[in-house]
Amino acid sequence: MIENKIFYTETMADVFRNQGLTDKARHIYQYLLEKDPSRTDIQTKLSEMNCRHDTPTEPFRDSAFLLQKWVELVLRYRQIKRLKAMIR
Repeated sequence: MIENKIFYTETMADVFRNQGLTDKARHIYQYLLEKDPSRTDIQTKLSEMNCRHDTPTEPFRDSAFLLQKWVELVLRYRQIKRLKAMIR
């Protein structure tokens, strides 16, 4: 997670949640609740996430992983193509 807890804000947790990074959002919400247990708004957000089992992180992770692999394959293809051209 983020090392500098200055970035542990409700806004950052909301951003993570909206991006589908619910694990990171939960982590920040829990940190904020530890600092100020009277924050019912954060308790509500965390409860909603837990009740709905709000876990769209997998599609985002899968998409990012697939995109990364695709880019790697395109780069390898280009490299192989250059090597073949050098051999001829």
